[in-house]
Order: sequence, then C-alpha cells, then structure tokens
Amino acid sequence: MSGDFLSGLLLTGVVLFGIGYIVKEFFWESLSGLMSRRAPPPPARRPNDHLIGATARVVDDGATSGVVRVRVGMETWRARTVDADSSLPIGTLVEIKAVDGLVLDVAQRNAAEQQTT
Repeated sequence: MSGDFLSGLLLTGVVLFGIGYIVKEFFWESLSGLMSRRAPPPPARRPNDHLIGATARVVDDGATSGVVRVRVGMETWRARTVDADSSLPIGTLVEIKAVDGLVLDVAQRNAAEQQTT
C-alpha cells in the first residue's frame, strides 16, 4: 500500500469522526427526541380545574348586588349561568361546567337530581 492511500484513509476517518462528534454534541437532544416515540406530556392543569363537575348551591341570586354567588364546600364563588336567559333563585343546586379565573360557569341541575341531594 502506498503512503498516499493510507494518509487519505486516515484523513477520511478523522473527518468522519469529527462530523459524528459535532452531530452528537450539538444535535443529540433533538435527534434522540425524534427517534424515541414518547407520548407527549399531558396538558398543564389550571389551579381550579378540580371544581369542574362539582355541585354548588346558589347563595346570592344577584338581584341586589348584580353578582350571582354560589357556595362550593366552604367557599363562596362568583358565578355566571351557562344559559343566559335562566335565573337561579337562592338555594338552587347547580353544576360547575367551567372555571374562568375566579368565576364559575354553572348550569342548573334538573329537578330529579335536586330532590335526591
């Protein structure tokens, strides 16, 4: 074998090693993320999402204050009805449908559910 062939072979090996090293150092995280098939992380939960589906009772119908208030457990929250045309008298059981900051979106429970609780 000639010296030119061996030096060319050595140079090719050094260049390939250098390219592999650069790819590993700078692109390893993104390449390993593409190669592994992990499930995406679950969406972040907001602090008051645990209230959705809970039952509350109307304690202020908003006739004097303009703000409907409901009691969930030992806390009183501002609320608005999902149905804009329905009014909620005091004592009505409602179900929490959504949470928007510190305001609950509620809907009146049907009569059969109200009598059982």
